[in-house]
Amino acid sequence: MTTVTQILNQARKYIGVTTGSATHKAIIDKYNSVKPLPVGYKVTYTDDWCDAFISVLAIETGAVDIIGRECGVQRHIDIFKSKGIWIEDGTITPKAGDIITFN
Repeated sequence: MTTVTQILNQARKYIGVTTGSATHKAIIDKYNSVKPLPVGYKVTYTDDWCDAFISVLAIETGAVDIIGRECGVQRHIDIFKSKGIWIEDGTITPKAGDIITFN
């Protein structure tokens, strides 16, 4: 079973990645390499890529069953809701390893 520590350690390897860099393109390519693509959408290098990055972390750490795969934040929220792990009551203080979104 994948741990939060494993996911965070993997994420730390990407600190400093910028849009358009070779590593950014590798992240997008990895996201697009897993078929079928969620909603059939192939992420481009010019798309916002924050949620695709979360999906790549799930792919790389074997946590897709927990995190899911998506490139759209709202659709990913829907995944979290369907898994019963979405909390939106304003009382939670995020901690390391939590996936948060902003409205």
